[in-house]
Amino acid sequence: MDRNGFSYESFFQRKPVKYMKSPLNYVGGKYKLLPQLIPLFPHRIETFADLFVGGCNVAVNVPAKQYLCNDLNTPIIELFQVFQSTPISSILEHIDANIQHYHLTKQNEEGFLALRAYYNDTRHPLDFYTLTCYSFNYQFRFNAHMEYNNPFGRDRSHFSDRMRKNLIAFTTKLQTVNMEFTSKNFRDISLDRFTPADFLYCDPPYLIASGTYNDGMKGFTDWNKEHEIALYDYLDRADARGLRFALSNILSHKGKENELLQRWCRKYRAIDLCPKNAQTGYPINKQENREVLIVNYGVDNGNFITQPIF
Repeated sequence: MDRNGFSYESFFQRKPVKYMKSPLNYVGGKYKLLPQLIPLFPHRIETFADLFVGGCNVAVNVPAKQYLCNDLNTPIIELFQVFQSTPISSILEHIDANIQHYHLTKQNEEGFLALRAYYNDTRHPLDFYTLTCYSFNYQFRFNAHMEYNNPFGRDRSHFSDRMRKNLIAFTTKLQTVNMEFTSKNFRDISLDRFTPADFLYCDPPYLIASGTYNDGMKGFTDWNKEHEIALYDYLDRADARGLRFALSNILSHKGKENELLQRWCRKYRAIDLCPKNAQTGYPINKQENREVLIVNYGVDNGNFITQPIF
C-alpha cells in the first residue's frame, strides 16, 4: 500500500484484460503498463486524443467513440494511414513480396541493406514496416536527413507468425473504428476542437531520460525544457477549459530529478505507476525510475479517490 493508501495487491488481482499489441516496437511504448493505465482513464470518452501516439498501443486499446492520434514522426503516421486504408490481404502480400524479393532472413544482412537503400529512395510505408521487422531489436531510427539507418537484427529479428497475427488484429481494429491520424507539433492541435466529454492523453519524450526516442537520432531535435514547459502550458489551458487530461512521465530517473515536473504537477494528481513482476503480479520496488500518471480529474479505481502525492 503506497502513501496515498493505494493497494497494489488489490489492483493487480483484478481480472486480467487481454490488450492488443502494436505491430511496431516503439521505444518508450506503454503496452506493459496498459493494465495500470487504462483503469485510471475516464470510463466515458467521446474523443480520445493521443498527442504523442508513438506505436499506438494506448489509443488502440481505449474505448471511445472516436480517436485523434498524433505524432511528429511522419513515417509512422503514414504507416498507420496505410494500415487503415489498405485491405489486410494487400498489406500482407506487399510484406511477403519484400521478404521473397530481398531474401530476408535472420542472417541475410545484404538483403536487409538492399531494402533499406530502396526504402530511402522511395519511402513506401510498407517497406518501412518490413524494415522494422528485420532491424536490430525491431526498432527504427532515422538520421538528420530522415533516412532509415537502424542496423540489421542478425539472428533474431524477422517477420514471425506472431507478428503476422498482431498485424492482422491491429489493422482490423484501425479499419473498424473512427480514428484520425495527424502529424503535427502538439502545439498546433487546437483545444477548440475538444469538449469536456473528450480526453487528452500525452506520453511525450521524457526530459531526464536518455532513450533512443530522445537522442535526436530519429530525424528530430531533442526534447528540451522549452518543449516541456510548452506542454505544461498546453495542459494548463486544457484544464482551464474543463478538459480532462492525463500525462505519462517520470519524476526521477537514475539519480536525476525532473524538478520542473515536480513543481508543475503539485496542482494536479500524480499517481505512482509501479512496475510489476511478470510471475507474481506484485509490484517491483524500482527506486531508480519513478514513473507517474498525472491527471486533472478524480480517479476512482474501486479503492479510493486519488490525492496529490506531494
